[in-house]
Amino acid sequence: MYARPLAQALERLRRALATVPDLPGPVEVTGCVATVGSSLRMQLDQAVLPVVVEELGRTAARGDLRGGTPQERYRSFWEDGHLSAERLARDYPVVSAALDVIAGSTADSVALAVRRLAAELPALQAAMPALSGPAVDITLVGGDRHAGGGQVLRFKLRDGGGVYYKPVPQSSSTLFHDFLGLLGVPEEMRPARPRVVEGSAHGWMQEVAFAPCATAAEVCRYWTRCGVLLAACCLLNFTDGHFENLIAAGEHPVLIDTETMLQNYSWRNPTGTLESVVDTGLVQPSDPRTPGRGSFSAFQVMGSDRLSTLAPFAVHRHTDAMGVGFRRITHAPPLNLPVLDGRFQSADGYLRELVQGFDTVFTLCRARRAKILAATDFWDRVAAHQGRQIIRETAHYARLLRLIQQPTSARSWPATDAELNRHLRVGTASRYDRLVPGEVAALRDQDIPYFTHLASATHLSCGPATHTRFFRTPALAQVRQNIADRGPAFAAAQVAFLHDHLSTPPPDPSLTPADQHLLRASSAAHSGGHHHEPADDLL
Repeated sequence: MYARPLAQALERLRRALATVPDLPGPVEVTGCVATVGSSLRMQLDQAVLPVVVEELGRTAARGDLRGGTPQERYRSFWEDGHLSAERLARDYPVVSAALDVIAGSTADSVALAVRRLAAELPALQAAMPALSGPAVDITLVGGDRHAGGGQVLRFKLRDGGGVYYKPVPQSSSTLFHDFLGLLGVPEEMRPARPRVVEGSAHGWMQEVAFAPCATAAEVCRYWTRCGVLLAACCLLNFTDGHFENLIAAGEHPVLIDTETMLQNYSWRNPTGTLESVVDTGLVQPSDPRTPGRGSFSAFQVMGSDRLSTLAPFAVHRHTDAMGVGFRRITHAPPLNLPVLDGRFQSADGYLRELVQGFDTVFTLCRARRAKILAATDFWDRVAAHQGRQIIRETAHYARLLRLIQQPTSARSWPATDAELNRHLRVGTASRYDRLVPGEVAALRDQDIPYFTHLASATHLSCGPATHTRFFRTPALAQVRQNIADRGPAFAAAQVAFLHDHLSTPPPDPSLTPADQHLLRASSAAHSGGHHHEPADDLL
């Protein structure tokens, strides 16, 4: 079903890589294309699977399959041409187009990233001296596709570790750590600063390696720095602090994705300010009625107790009874909590240290408020910053992408558009409905809709569309208001929340086999692989 678009995409990628200048040695084209191809096959297989199962079932129901065994009847489905790429394009144009888009845009995005790596390698090596040797592996990390298939890539260089390519600017990381300096947070209390290099409309981040702690004192310092991190994220309207965005590098928490810094909250509440620590995503309310269900926060996810996404897979594979199931797929093992002596050190045992770091930031903010607000150079850079605005959960969009690959939605573009509108429109003339045409256009292109906003403005953009006066106030004004107004009462309320919801250990204190493997492995690098948990058959 996807042999043609896959072959064309990989050949285009192979030709593109062969023309790239040395990095500083030649790109190992065959190996790099092979790893990209492996990831692409999985994506394409998942996209076409529901239609294959639908057509297989119809053919079996008509009695048109030959053979005495389920496997023989399955083979006859393909040998007799009951479903071909040509018929797919005719009867399921949405899925057929998705195969072309996924394959082609991925190849083009990887080729663009490699060209940028070649052009910017001197700057990268100046900032990250360990990077050396040719690129021997390119991994599609599995993050959101957006803006024409742009996605995070991991480049592994033969002699010098890895570097992540991000198709969005990384200036928010610099702003965040400069803000800690403005606050006057002592160096020994600050979260570690990842090595970042800015490109034109993209950026690079050196791979951060997980490492366990060696002593209890290191764990205490880790959680103190997490308190600093949490408080600074509150003041800067950060969100999206899920567990995959925090790496425990020994005693140093490292926030590796800050693109949702400077969120604009005026679309959802009158004041436009962040309401509590929960808004950061770094912590979430604990619910004793449903322990471990849907955990995502960087400070709480432990072991196998973590939010996972659902991906389609074949049930009764290669038989005439083949069906579609969904299995939970998580990035494994989790890297967000410190480990000492083979055990996760969760926040419940270190609330004093967490609160100390949190209170330190708010105490410094009150003492240095006037100086911080008068730092013209910093605020000018904030004003010019264009960041990502979260409007709807990425998981919601991901479900919609799976939905339009189902046979009933994939038979025509009007059916697809109707399905998307049904799940996106609020039903009234709300500000959400202004966004729907852009969201539908992105989802048609197999992208997660990606919203951006200028911190000093009130408009919201998605692709070529700009929605003027979408926000009541700019994010810049909201953040400055946070610094001016957030006093002891706010800080005390957040500390009370932390005690209420982090004072007991998360429900899964054991280490999974994947976690144990992490601890046995070298702490000098961490894996970007996937762990497949037991299947949950939903269809």
